[in-house]
Amino acid sequence: MADKNKATVFPRNLLIIFIFLTLVLSVAGYLYYQNQKEQYKTQKHTELAAITKLKVKQIVEWNKERISDAKTILSNPYISDEISDFIKNPSSGENYNHLLSWMKNLRDNFDYRDVSLIGVDGKICISLNEQKKELCALTIATISEGIGSKEVIFSDLHKDPSGK
Repeated sequence: MADKNKATVFPRNLLIIFIFLTLVLSVAGYLYYQNQKEQYKTQKHTELAAITKLKVKQIVEWNKERISDAKTILSNPYISDEISDFIKNPSSGENYNHLLSWMKNLRDNFDYRDVSLIGVDGKICISLNEQKKELCALTIATISEGIGSKEVIFSDLHKDPSGK
């Protein structure tokens, strides 16, 4: 009869070993998960830092290209003469056509959305975007600053108040 009772009773030693192994495996699993999570976060931070560095480099290169474009235009005596002649005689169809052709080439070759010739008063003399009739105050202020410094300058990126 005593043998029958022993067979039905679950040995305590096995229960303690089972609970101990369950705890060890749970703690090991949790620590492994935490380690993997930290490694993943570190990897993603490294990737984002590399992307950020690349984007900064691209923006700096883009800025240098725009400055180079502007300096090339600014130092071109033929264009300066064409613009001076056009300003003196805006009704001259020949100067207007030369400037318009040059501006179209500039837009197409440098992949600009629009090219405009702006007078010192901030008014649009010629624009490839014929719907553009006037400039926003920030653009006019930037143009005035550029005229005063005789240097290539950039304004902050902004949305035109007209929404275009």
